[in-house]
Amino acid sequence: MEFSIDEKTQRFLFHLPNGEFAYINYRRTGDHFDLPYSYVPPSQRGQGIGRELVKRTLDYIDEKNGTAAAQCGYIYTVAKRIDNWKDRIQ
Repeated sequence: MEFSIDEKTQRFLFHLPNGEFAYINYRRTGDHFDLPYSYVPPSQRGQGIGRELVKRTLDYIDEKNGTAAAQCGYIYTVAKRIDNWKDRIQ
């Protein structure tokens, strides 16, 4: 799966083998990222795609020395299980 960032639509994307996309919407203000929504196509759920997408998204935010707030319960739950994010995610 290829990870990319679409700044125009403000999405972190996974390009899935079947041609679909999994994504996390974001709003960026300086070095802060609000993460309001995540989506994995129904046919691709239960395979760890969402969890890996959250991890890659947070890795990217780390690379930018950013902070993050998750309005999406799934993103928040996964982030709380990642050692370097469990005390940082808002």
